[in-house]
Amino acid sequence: MSEGDAHALVLHWIGSVLLMALLVLAGVLSATRRPGWEALGIITGVTYCFLGVTAMILQDAYAGSWSGGLGLIAIIAGVWYIIISLREPICSGWLREHTQSLQSQLRNLCSAARQAL
Repeated sequence: MSEGDAHALVLHWIGSVLLMALLVLAGVLSATRRPGWEALGIITGVTYCFLGVTAMILQDAYAGSWSGGLGLIAIIAGVWYIIISLREPICSGWLREHTQSLQSQLRNLCSAARQAL
């Protein structure tokens, strides 16, 4: 770091560190699947997409920019956050429905086997 860096002198990099820490925290909280995790996952995904598009536009024009490659990775990560947050409740409902159906079929089979013995 150079001594005359304007961003370092007015502590702009602390905001970047805080943003990264909050994005990681949002990802961890989404992974816990506590109530509201779907909305948090979508918000986190949209944030990653926004930051990725911004990085793709700015490229290396500004200090601290993620550049084009990392911007593309951020967009892909954001899209995956959104897809998983939207798809998981649908898949878990389907799985729950079929699991209950399978459990009732197994109970009927076990009770029929007991009666046969």
